[in-house]
Amino acid sequence: MHRPFRLGAAAATLACLAPAQVNWTSLAATNAPRALCAHTWDPVRNRLIAFGGQATTFANTTWEWNGTQWLTATPTSSPTARARAAMVFDRARGNIVLFGGNTGGATGFSSQTWTYDGTTWTQRTPATVPLGRYGAAMAYDQGRDVVVMFGGFVQSGSDNAEVWEWNGSNWTQRTWSGFAPQARGAHRMVFDEALGETLLFGGYRTPAQTTLADCWSWNGTAWTQRAAGPGSLCDQAFAYDPTRQRAILQGGLNIVGSTVTTLSATWEWDGAGWTQRSTAVTPSARSSSANDFDPINRRLIVGGGITGFGVQPTDTLAYAPITPGTVTEVGFACPSSAGPLGLTTTTLPYYGSPFVQEVSNGPLTMPFALMIFGSSHTQWNGIPLPADLTVIGAPGCFLDVSFDVVLTMTLSNGEGTITWVLPNQPSITGFEFSTQALVFDPLSPNPFQIAMSSGRHCVVGAP
Repeated sequence: MHRPFRLGAAAATLACLAPAQVNWTSLAATNAPRALCAHTWDPVRNRLIAFGGQATTFANTTWEWNGTQWLTATPTSSPTARARAAMVFDRARGNIVLFGGNTGGATGFSSQTWTYDGTTWTQRTPATVPLGRYGAAMAYDQGRDVVVMFGGFVQSGSDNAEVWEWNGSNWTQRTWSGFAPQARGAHRMVFDEALGETLLFGGYRTPAQTTLADCWSWNGTAWTQRAAGPGSLCDQAFAYDPTRQRAILQGGLNIVGSTVTTLSATWEWDGAGWTQRSTAVTPSARSSSANDFDPINRRLIVGGGITGFGVQPTDTLAYAPITPGTVTEVGFACPSSAGPLGLTTTTLPYYGSPFVQEVSNGPLTMPFALMIFGSSHTQWNGIPLPADLTVIGAPGCFLDVSFDVVLTMTLSNGEGTITWVLPNQPSITGFEFSTQALVFDPLSPNPFQIAMSSGRHCVVGAP
C-alpha cells in the first residue's frame, strides 16, 4: 500500500465536511422487464440485458436498458419462454451465457445452454450438461476467465449444491474439500474484484422452507465462509461496484415457512463485512428484479420485480453516491518503445477507500516506473501545464501535472499497479489532485530517454 504524505496532509486541512452519502433516484416509470427474469450487464454494448420472466405466463422476451429506457429487442432466434434462468456476461468470449430456467409444469427444469451476441440467441450443445434446474446463480470469474454456476432448484425437490464452470464450449463440474454452502436456489452471486473470488449470498432451502443468511466466496478450488449481515433472504438485487470495490445488495424476500416478508433495505459488502446504508429515498420493497451495475454511469440499475402484494412494478431505479469520486484525463502522453504508456484508474477516489492505478505498455525490461502526484494540472511553480519537455531532451513528451510527490512502483513485463487507501476523513470530499506515470526507456530515441502517460485529474468523493 502507498499513500503520498502530502496528499493526506493537504487534504486534512480542508474545512468543509461532506458525510458519506448514497441515494436512490427514479430513471423511468414504465416498461420494466417481468419479474423472475434472467439479467446481466453487457459491457460490449453498454446495456443491461434481461430475458424471460413470469407474470401470469412465462415470457421469452429480450429487454435492453439503454440508459434511459427499456427497449424490446428482436433477435432472430430465442430460447423458449422461461423464468428463473441463470445469466451472466462471458467477457473472455464476448457474449451472454444463459442456463436452465423454469419452463412450466412438473418437468419444466431446463438444462439448455444459450448464448446471446446482441443480435441473436444461439443454443449450444456442450458435451457435458448439468442437471436441469432453475433458480441457480452465475458469475463471471475475471481471474480465471470462466463462468461459475452454483445451486438451483431441481426436480427431486432437494435443491442442488454443485459448482459448474463454463469455458465457452463445455461445462465442467468442480469438486472441493472442506466446508461449503448448503444446497439452495434463488440465491445471488457476483465476482468480487478486490477479493478476486466469486461471492455468494442468501437463497432458499426447499426442504426447510426457509431463506438463508450465509455468505461464501469461491476461488476455483475451495469455499470460504464470509461475514453475514443482511439477514435471511433470497431473490435480492445483487451487483458489484468496481469503482468503490463494494458489492451492493437491495431488497429480496425473507421466508420462514408460510410467512413471507418483502424487503427494501440496501446493504454494502466492502470485502470484510456488511453495512446497511441509509438513503433519503427508499425503493419500494421488492424482489426478483432485473439488475446489475452500470459502469458507464457508475450506478446500480434495478428494474421491476415483485412487491409484497404480488404486484410487478414497472419502474426503474438507480443507486449511486451523491458525491461521486471522479477521474478525468488531462494533457498528453508520449509512447515508450513498447507503445503508448497507459495509465488506468481501476477504482475511483473515495475517502477511506483503496485508490488503484495501473500502468501498461512500459518497456519490457524496465523494473520500475514513477508515479507523479501533483496538486494541480494547470500550473507548476508558475509554469503553465501541460509543459513541453523538448527543452530537456524529450521531444513529444509533456509534464501534465505539478511535480510535487513521486512514488516508485514495480513493473513486470511493462505493467504495474499502485494502490493506497485515501484518508478516512469526510473532510477530504472534494479534494483535488492529479497523477501521471513516467518510465525510463533505454530504447527511446530521445536524448532524455523517458516515456510518460497522459495525466489524470482526480476529485475525492464520499462513498
